Amino acid sequence: MMKKYVFILFLMIATFFAFAQEVSTHQYKNINGEQLKLDVYQPTIKDAKKSSVIIFFHGGGLVTGKKEQMKEQCQFFSERGLVTVTANYHLLPKGDPNAQSQVEQCIRDAKSAVRWIKENAEKLQIDTNIVLLGGGSAGGFLATEVALNNDINEVSDNLKISTKVKALILYNPAYIPEKRYNPSVLNLVNKSTPPSILFFGSEDKFKPGGEEFLKLLNQHKIVSKLWVAKGENHGFFNKEGWKEASNVKAINFLRTIGLAKGAQEKEPSDFALIAIKPVTN
Repeated sequence: MMKKYVFILFLMIATFFAFAQEVSTHQYKNINGEQLKLDVYQPTIKDAKKSSVIIFFHGGGLVTGKKEQMKEQCQFFSERGLVTVTANYHLLPKGDPNAQSQVEQCIRDAKSAVRWIKENAEKLQIDTNIVLLGGGSAGGFLATEVALNNDINEVSDNLKISTKVKALILYNPAYIPEKRYNPSVLNLVNKSTPPSILFFGSEDKFKPGGEEFLKLLNQHKIVSKLWVAKGENHGFFNKEGWKEASNVKAINFLRTIGLAKGAQEKEPSDFALIAIKPVTN
């Protein structure tokens, strides 16, 4: 009997390690003694030699936060076959009246993270033809800047490596009204903007900026969706229930536009997100 239990325990342990998530941490940049790191989550199940990748940037108003904030999003997408990454970046000093002048450094860091991932694609088993970006709040702002802003770059980067991406997954991205989020994302939208999906709580003060972004995408005939959680505020996407609802919407969106594999997943009925249509007049 004891041998039977030992054998069952062995099978349980073996199964756990077979499906355990492989996570590795890497330093992608050292700037003025500040070590910037990112975490790479390998897919739990792979059906190809190389996988597409999504890189997430955390929120926190550019003054606080850490890469681990996007851990559960990384786990969700890696469980569906994507390599996922969450990266730290330079944070603005709290209370510094000149902090706004350092926003461009945050953008340069985010671009450096994307370039590091592409440079190390072979080692990480990544298909550089399918690179996606995402983020929450300030991280959504950074993801959009990386994808659209051609003027801000770290001069020490390999600038031959493009930071263009195939799609954006944006959880309550912070565009307006705060002056901190400059240069303005809304001035950068053009016909080359990638397909985008956005999420906001109906009470989020940043929602009007997302609606304006959606309107501009629609004018350029870019595939885009904006989903709203009724009665919720900023950061709703990290609440239980809403988290799953948002992530399922996002992966289904990627599948619809051919950037992720698998069948459409059923969304939680108790946490229904409402579609917002852009007003173009």
